Amino acid sequence: MDDQRLRSALGYRRFAGPTRVLVFDTGYHVVGDVLDGAAQLGWEVLALPTRVGGRGEDRFIGDLLGAILRHRPDFLLTLSHTGFDDQGVLAQLLHRYGLPLASWFVDHPAPTLGCSPGNTTDTCQIFCIERSALPWLRQQGFADPVYLPSASNAGCFHPDRVDPAQARTLAAPLTFVGSSWWEKAREEPSAAVREAVGALRGKLSLDKGLVRQGLAEVLAALPAGFDLPARYAIAQVALAEAAMVERARFAGAFSSAGLGLRIHGDPHWRHLLLGTAGIELAPALDYRTQLPALFSGSAVNLNLTSVQLATGVNQRVWDVPGAGGFLLTDAQEDAVEFFRDGEDVALYHDFEEACDKARHYLAHPKERQVIAARALAKVERVHRYPDRLRRMAQVMRARFA
Repeated sequence: MDDQRLRSALGYRRFAGPTRVLVFDTGYHVVGDVLDGAAQLGWEVLALPTRVGGRGEDRFIGDLLGAILRHRPDFLLTLSHTGFDDQGVLAQLLHRYGLPLASWFVDHPAPTLGCSPGNTTDTCQIFCIERSALPWLRQQGFADPVYLPSASNAGCFHPDRVDPAQARTLAAPLTFVGSSWWEKAREEPSAAVREAVGALRGKLSLDKGLVRQGLAEVLAALPAGFDLPARYAIAQVALAEAAMVERARFAGAFSSAGLGLRIHGDPHWRHLLLGTAGIELAPALDYRTQLPALFSGSAVNLNLTSVQLATGVNQRVWDVPGAGGFLLTDAQEDAVEFFRDGEDVALYHDFEEACDKARHYLAHPKERQVIAARALAKVERVHRYPDRLRRMAQVMRARFA
């Protein structure tokens, strides 16, 4: 099909009826949550199998254009810009034919978009769970980026969906679910990158303050000889190292308090737990089929937001209450905004307070039950995926209709 005929075929009227969306499907669990939420809203959705790291290949572009011509979506939706190449080939193609794109970042966008200016187009609408990234996104040329937190999927994270027998089997008094960050900090990076990260540690405090500033200080502190993609890669490894160290301290605090903690995560936790008594390392659990039962059955579910999010919260903040579980999480800005300490979740400001509150709530099951019930009611009202997707559609319609 020549360009003129293709342009004519892709110039169909959009936003003229029920919402129609084409979703880039990488198999990532949040994509499944989005698809479930869209189905609950009655959207007409087509999921297109997509590689995580796109390169603008002719075959994928052909498949994508064919899917668009068949489905005629109002807009395309990708999670964290997956499927898009660094050179911006695909983004420029969509822009050329006026096809709106919604890219919802469920992590900080800087490492993905910081070194790919070709992805900045007028037909791309960025949504992001991290408020502090919005000024940075504007500096990159993205018009009107929108804060949009993630949510919980009622299709699996709901008390009615939990098998009581499975919950009893998986339950523990005190649990934490999460990565050790060892692989991203120590195994994946090259020796040169690890050396650069070591030099950074002597100059900067690797914490949420750096993320809030768009990683500018990290990039500026690196010596000459690294191009922009390498600088962002080093910044990512530096934050992974900081997250790993923080998680080791986190586990050590509960060990010292004699509370007995079970961690569900990757095998590399063993490097962080050397000489740490009273910590049980258990296998990672399936997101959809096992985590809801763990969250529902355990007495206290701990959470610790990694340093790459300065203000936003991770998935556990929505999913633990969504499954009917009791959550004890760090006082991240979004957690403070959306929940009330001691009423629908428990918040801590340091590890000593986390241990004190864990000890208190382990001893007061009725108090936990009341708080968890309030949190579930709040999630049900405003923090499910249909709530977020409804907001997304409003933004896309207002901008591109």
